[in-house]
Amino acid sequence: MAAFAKNEMIGEYTVSYCFYHGSYYESYTASGRTGNKCFIRVILPDMVKPSGLDRDGSVIEGEIASLLSGDPDMGRFLGSGTVEKDGKRLVYIASGWAVETSLCQLAHEGKRLDRHELEQLMQWVLTALDRLHSKSRPVIHNAVEPGNIVIDDGDFRELTLDVLNRARFSDLKPDPDSWHGLDPHFVAPERMEGGGSVRSDIFSAGALMYWLVFGIKPWDSDIDTVLTQDWALGFPEDYPDATVQTVWKEVRSFIRNRKWPLLIPEKRLIDIEDSQLEAMKMALSPEPEERFSSASEFLAALGTDTFAPAPGSAFRPFLKSLEKKNQSAGEKHDEAPETKPEPHRAKGNGFADVAGMEDIKALMREKIIDVLKDPELAEKYRIQIPNGMLLYGPPGCGKSFIAEKFAEEAGWNYKFVKSSDLASTYIHGSQEKIGKLFDEARKNAPMILNFDEFDALVPDRGSPQGAHMAGEVNEFLSQMNSCGKDRVFVIASSNRPDLIDPAVRRKGRLDQMIYIPVPDAAAREGMFRVQMKGRPQEEGIDFGHLASLTENYVAADIAFIVNDAAERAFRSRTDITERMLEDAIGRTRPSVGPDDIRYYESLRDKIEKSAKESAHNPIGFIQK
Repeated sequence: MAAFAKNEMIGEYTVSYCFYHGSYYESYTASGRTGNKCFIRVILPDMVKPSGLDRDGSVIEGEIASLLSGDPDMGRFLGSGTVEKDGKRLVYIASGWAVETSLCQLAHEGKRLDRHELEQLMQWVLTALDRLHSKSRPVIHNAVEPGNIVIDDGDFRELTLDVLNRARFSDLKPDPDSWHGLDPHFVAPERMEGGGSVRSDIFSAGALMYWLVFGIKPWDSDIDTVLTQDWALGFPEDYPDATVQTVWKEVRSFIRNRKWPLLIPEKRLIDIEDSQLEAMKMALSPEPEERFSSASEFLAALGTDTFAPAPGSAFRPFLKSLEKKNQSAGEKHDEAPETKPEPHRAKGNGFADVAGMEDIKALMREKIIDVLKDPELAEKYRIQIPNGMLLYGPPGCGKSFIAEKFAEEAGWNYKFVKSSDLASTYIHGSQEKIGKLFDEARKNAPMILNFDEFDALVPDRGSPQGAHMAGEVNEFLSQMNSCGKDRVFVIASSNRPDLIDPAVRRKGRLDQMIYIPVPDAAAREGMFRVQMKGRPQEEGIDFGHLASLTENYVAADIAFIVNDAAERAFRSRTDITERMLEDAIGRTRPSVGPDDIRYYESLRDKIEKSAKESAHNPIGFIQK
């Protein structure tokens, strides 16, 4: 039953009727003092998830609506406030009445934009996002997609970036579930994995432009038909486990597929400049740091007569590259030169910086590092030089950090490799890059190559997703055979080792498969000490107690908690106290939930069982 009846007052607005009653909010039509029609959204704070509340307990959506009140491009918000009803304090948001059509509806009706309209639309979207991102407390919209861009009464000159119930202040920890219910093709990859920043909105704007230009979605798939309404709302407890796992499997597959080059169809619905195409591709980079840093930079990069490129634009290198291509038209072009981190000698404290995980560190020293440090002695004992190891487990547990500390402990050169580093726009171009990478590693030996998200690089060739990458997987198999003898050691990291081609996982390539669990109490205590080191703090903080309060929290969670407490201390100009840290823990939920842990432990058991069944020899020894 609706909280407010006809003719009741919500602030200064008179209720007409309730047209939606949900779990934590209700929607009404109403009229203001002058009789003007409006919409009212009433939120029940007690029913809002913790992720929907600010640090002080305020409803984030209400705070953002108040911040944007009067901005004509942001949902026509008239204002927000609180109202008492039956002893409860409710938050309301008022927005102006309009007859609206979404961009998605226009597309279904067969409406197609011309180039001028596209430029007009992108200028408006990016300007609106830039205003959001430039607020005194920056706001991430988190829902830029065709259905949320509305056009007043079909007039293309009156647009509104609608729906702010997913919006979030950028200084808050991202809500890992906020993308549920959206079309995943317009959601940045990092948001689907629990992250997010203003660059996530840049990706969504790029996806919108791609959809308008080509008439299909970037990395198009049928995943939006798999995700049901239950997915958007959270599966009920009695929902079949098999169905839930199937949905998650499709989601993970979709995330992996977006790590590979973006398809650029020859057929376009809108003819755009090559420079604009390159700008769109940059906005759609799977890695956030490779996108534009702001909406204004993306806007400048679209560089037409309407949008003159800004001085110092991040897009200038693309323009120079395009000029060179135009000057040498008709010639054969190689791929653009890559700018990647050079191999470097790993320097640091090694495993001394890794809190806890003593069994794992001991295993790495005894089975691998001691052999790598003294290969001549190993040869005398006929001990095989290991070629690589796989680190797997839940996200955020420090696999990449451990890999770098491993390199420091071994004293070898080190290079971190992302899947996007090996991507190529040419058929089997990735194969060539893999070969060059290992050639370079041999020249710079002793070298450790750390491959992130290895399942995206060497997927099972028997799966539909991996069939087209057989050449790349074969190249990896060839390069990893006996690479240890050339003093090249591979560290592969993955959240889904079961998706890696079985031939890659065999002994003689990845000799050790090591499960990296969520940090134990000792590790969490060490993480708190490392994060607090050098910060002004009260005497006698009990880090062991803080560790006991953070079971299942990963390294990223603990870093967030300490930074949250530090910001509070900074505002009050005091030392960081244990109570501040406890309060920050109370406001932060772990990134990895109990269901995730059970899933990964089950996966670990399967991997270990498979490894035992297929093992020919113990690691590092040659069978007589």
